[in-house]
Amino acid sequence: MVISRKKSYAPSHMKNSKLLIFLGAIVLLSIGYGLGARSTGQQAPLKPLAQMLVAKPPYVKPAQAVRYEKPEPMKFLRVSRDPNHKIVSVDTATVRYEPIDGSDLKVDLIGAVHMADREYFANLNQAFQQYERVLYELVAPPDTRPTKDRVPGTDPFSVLQASLPEMLAFSHQLDEVDYHAPNLVHADLSFEDLREEARKRGETAFTLIAGMALDFLKVVQKMEEQQDQLKDVSVPGLLEMLTDPNAFRQSFAETLALMDDEESIGGFTTLTPYIIEARNNAALAVLDQEIQAGRKKLAIFYGAAHLSDFEGKLLSEFGLKRTGVQWNKAWDLRKDVPTRSPFQQLGSIFRLFQNADSPQRPTE
Repeated sequence: MVISRKKSYAPSHMKNSKLLIFLGAIVLLSIGYGLGARSTGQQAPLKPLAQMLVAKPPYVKPAQAVRYEKPEPMKFLRVSRDPNHKIVSVDTATVRYEPIDGSDLKVDLIGAVHMADREYFANLNQAFQQYERVLYELVAPPDTRPTKDRVPGTDPFSVLQASLPEMLAFSHQLDEVDYHAPNLVHADLSFEDLREEARKRGETAFTLIAGMALDFLKVVQKMEEQQDQLKDVSVPGLLEMLTDPNAFRQSFAETLALMDDEESIGGFTTLTPYIIEARNNAALAVLDQEIQAGRKKLAIFYGAAHLSDFEGKLLSEFGLKRTGVQWNKAWDLRKDVPTRSPFQQLGSIFRLFQNADSPQRPTE
């Protein structure tokens, strides 16, 4: 006998809150920050990435096919819990890869979350000093280096990227990472490159929007399927999200725990060839150039959702093997963050965008 269970529906404000948290998690893990035409930053192109990215990157493969043993799958982002099953931290991985043949090369994948405790970014800045080159993500023209006096974009993802750190009382990656360190190298696509990639794949604005709409419906369905997993999780309403960063942080962390970073950007498969694959190929093309230039200690600093694809290509096409993992605490949820009034929180978010129509400030 099959007994159907009556489906329970959460209040609409809770569904809206969960959807915001889910979309925020996607932005946090996979969608690199973009700088538009109004953004400040140095622009001294080194190499035209667009020429390298519409096809497979120019990997230098061995004369014989690379034979390797695929390691056990791993997560590049984890949550740590206390004995009461409450999340106490969100951690990102730094994973080392070395050649199977034993030659002197070290490549580290450094996973990122784009908003975190200030100490997390300070520790990353210190760690970056050990590398000859650190390849970083930024959807922007070649060799763009973000500055702290940038102005935010007005597209939905930029608004979400800029407002979430304020709502969660975290620091912003672009404010804390020292992108002007001499060993940091831009290794990503521009918006123009992504448009060209879409054109070559036969995509149009209509097909992309239609695909994303279908993906969005799948995401909503996935959230409904995960309702049982979230039944013990307190999902804050919009007012609580604005006033209590502690509650918002816990709900956000639980959403990260449910997301599989090996999936296609949380279910948005339409964007995967662009947000993950094409941009990863850009970084690997630059990595290959650095290896051919004789550099021996390199790192790729990208969102955690990119790292599974990176690892597969480092193993199968660069002849490397995984040799070590180190975990970095991005969110320390044991810290108690003071609550704020809705007016304070909304005022802080408003100030992020009040300069959007201001004259562009000089570059550094």
